[in-house]
Amino acid sequence: MVRIIAVWVVVFLLAPLAAEADPGPGVGIDARRLHLRIRRGAVERMYFISADEQAPFPEVGSGDDPRTARVDVEIFTAAGQSSSFSIREGDYEGVSWKVRDNRKGFYKYKNRLAPAGHGFVKKFLMKEGKTLKLVARRHQINLRTPQGTVIVRLTMGDVRLCSHFVAPVFDGIIPGRDEDSTSFFSRTGVAPVDCTDATIEAMLGTTFE
Repeated sequence: MVRIIAVWVVVFLLAPLAAEADPGPGVGIDARRLHLRIRRGAVERMYFISADEQAPFPEVGSGDDPRTARVDVEIFTAAGQSSSFSIREGDYEGVSWKVRDNRKGFYKYKNRLAPAGHGFVKKFLMKEGKTLKLVARRHQINLRTPQGTVIVRLTMGDVRLCSHFVAPVFDGIIPGRDEDSTSFFSRTGVAPVDCTDATIEAMLGTTFE
């Protein structure tokens, strides 16, 4: 009887923690650039830039601080592809953070070993009410076929944001090149109503496991 009671106590105590781990629906933001490219069939690059003043900013030292909460990066395409990778929490070789929490705050991350070592992300910059920029050395999206449109979602603790990139300038094999040079490049990132899985799947017209 004591064992059964103990189990229920553990479940009761863990339930609020599970609820707190849910980042919620998130906030859609406008963005000005997404460039996914592959050169020589293997060299991958990702550039994501937003200047939406409405982008949520994680409070320095809070549970959403990307230095300790981790930054999860997810890519979803209308062609049914998806990819995910992270800026892991903690200090590692080749990694540096700069942070300011007075006036307008910012986070600045560099990983000189990317895509090895700490992860795929080379640079991450977030300025409160001004700039969000991410540069990665790998994205794991096959660009040889057109992707249609792409949604990028970032999660830091309970802070979640996303942008939907439409009207690509390039989508697939770069004109005049062979299949070893591929690209998805859009300057139009529009704000979804939220960042839930259901909204993303509805906007892209496909499902993801």
